[in-house]
Amino acid sequence: MSANDLDIAERLKPKIKLVLEYNGKEVLNERLYRLLVLINKKGSIYSASRSLGVPYSRAWEWITKLERDLKGEVIVKMRGGSRGGGARLTDLGKELIRIYHSKLLELKLDLSTEDIIGGVIKVPDLLYVGSHDPLIEIILSAYAKKHDLSIEFARVGSCSGLLAIMLEEADVTAIHLMDPETGEYNLPYLDRYGLKGSVIVVRGYEREVCLAHHPLVKIDSIRDAVLGGYRIVNRNIGSGTRILLDYFLDKIASELGVEREKIKKNLAGYYHEVRDHYEVAKLISGGKADFALLPRTIAMNYGLSCVPLIWERYDIVIPKRKFRGIKLRKLVDFLKSDSVKEIIRNTRGYRFGDDLGEVIWDS
Repeated sequence: MSANDLDIAERLKPKIKLVLEYNGKEVLNERLYRLLVLINKKGSIYSASRSLGVPYSRAWEWITKLERDLKGEVIVKMRGGSRGGGARLTDLGKELIRIYHSKLLELKLDLSTEDIIGGVIKVPDLLYVGSHDPLIEIILSAYAKKHDLSIEFARVGSCSGLLAIMLEEADVTAIHLMDPETGEYNLPYLDRYGLKGSVIVVRGYEREVCLAHHPLVKIDSIRDAVLGGYRIVNRNIGSGTRILLDYFLDKIASELGVEREKIKKNLAGYYHEVRDHYEVAKLISGGKADFALLPRTIAMNYGLSCVPLIWERYDIVIPKRKFRGIKLRKLVDFLKSDSVKEIIRNTRGYRFGDDLGEVIWDS
């Protein structure tokens, strides 16, 4: 063995990382433990993610998965606070911190911060948290460029967008949430998240959603897709697309005289969730799933076949306290501009009405 080999051998050090499992699934590692500690300290998912050096959307993703795997709430969400105020750990969340810390002590393991801190993330001028839609990202990016603003997009779904607004952690969101009982879009959800009186809603556009499937798969309707043994790939709980899918499943279940849970249980891939529409389209085009609900523009960009389903209402929600600032007041005027109308006209699967950019809710 050469001197260089000996030097290398002496420098090699073993390192053990602590991971906690639940029912065979990894639920808590070093990074997530540190995120929970920071949320407990700062009272904010936003501030904790910044301190940890991870994107806000990634922090949401970790927490959502943890709560789903444990079938319990880890974060209690409350209105109020300064930017980043309003998130606290539940008793379960605090217990997870206690258990992880005790295991570190028991195993005499050090928490190595160099592996946890992901680097400094610049605070954006505008933070968008909400539904994934390529058109809203194009429009908001154009607005940010026009006014020399930095912007960050967190694709977490419509309901999580409203939740981030409630926690006062987001500057703007866009939603497409259908009320299954009335068929009305978006406004019924404001009361459910305690947002009446604290937000304005600006009329956006309409987006066509289709049943997207692989070109080699023959599907004529959503009923055929659901009952024909095909594999779906689903969006996360709380997304507008997930709510829309469940609405269609309810209709099919009612027609068959069975419970929706039975339909879901027999639908291969229903519990396979991904965080945005691009991931959905990639899985279908790659043959790992047969169909899904997708915006037409994304389905066509990935060469998928489309069965038209519905035109849904896509509106913008802004906290009133943010709307008082010039950055977001100007956004409303921008939405009414000819340049935005031209962007919408040139994007497949979208349309707008005469009320584009009008404030439709302010009370």
